[in-house]
Amino acid sequence: MKRLYFFSVILLLAATSLCAQTAKSVLDKTASVLSSYPSCSAAFTATMGQGTTSGNITLQGRKFYVSGNEALVWFDGQTQWMLLRSTNEVNVTTPSAQELQRMNPYTFLNLYKSGYDLALKTVGSNHIVTLTAQKRQGIKTMEVTINKSSHLPSRVVMTTQKGSKSTIDISQIKKGKKLPDSAFRFSQKDHPKASVVDLR
Repeated sequence: MKRLYFFSVILLLAATSLCAQTAKSVLDKTASVLSSYPSCSAAFTATMGQGTTSGNITLQGRKFYVSGNEALVWFDGQTQWMLLRSTNEVNVTTPSAQELQRMNPYTFLNLYKSGYDLALKTVGSNHIVTLTAQKRQGIKTMEVTINKSSHLPSRVVMTTQKGSKSTIDISQIKKGKKLPDSAFRFSQKDHPKASVVDLR
């Protein structure tokens, strides 16, 4: 009986390890595909609580530009500029890792590499990878839906430690050319009437 129990535990551990490795390989492939693009753009719809916003995002490495129906956001890898359409005010900040996670649906491309346990399931034509934080941090869980053929993500669901949940649906992912750094920085010339508030 003890021997049977021992082998059962070994098989369970092996299966868990294999699942985690497979989940990682799915994310590795997605990261490889997206990082092969000089830049990429996508349409998104984000639902957070009772609110919904939509727009387009352009990414190049850690840099991104978001054109949403409520705001424009530029991030050059260090500084973030957020122009609120309703007030024409630009807030300049140095965002924390947690703030970037909420802003950029592609955060999982780096997040999964450490500090998270991975689990994989397959539903129809999609892989669904669940990332669960190994210790307390901003994002408690993240569920990423990835098409098995294209290896591209179509949905990211994030839950914070406080229990708030956001769902980001991604579509129309397109490969783009390499963009200049200025594409990820606010330009006063392009928005001459905007007032800038530096919160750094």
